[in-house]
Amino acid sequence: MKFFIALVLALAVCSFASAQGFDGGWLPIQYDPHNETLANYYIFGCEMSQVRAIQSGEDPNGDWVFIDVISLQYIISDGNNYRFNVAITEGTQGNATLTFVVNNSPLHLVSWQLD
Repeated sequence: MKFFIALVLALAVCSFASAQGFDGGWLPIQYDPHNETLANYYIFGCEMSQVRAIQSGEDPNGDWVFIDVISLQYIISDGNNYRFNVAITEGTQGNATLTFVVNNSPLHLVSWQLD
């Protein structure tokens, strides 16, 4: 009987997490440009992503324009990780979404991807 109750509770928790869009522990948070810490992470991530994109040839002219933060997520893993999804304009190539992860321990760019 205890096993059955534990199984039902585990299924309920998993169903709730799935319904909430649980993504491997990433929690959505609201981006506030007036929050100095988040703004600094955003600026750092944008700058470092663009440097890496120029180096890799993704943005050879360095003409990305950062439009808006679409979403921001947070997870604790080897420090605090912040995953930004940002709308950008790629010069004459149109609009795209840049996703980058910044870790604050110490501050560094973990990854970036252009969609």
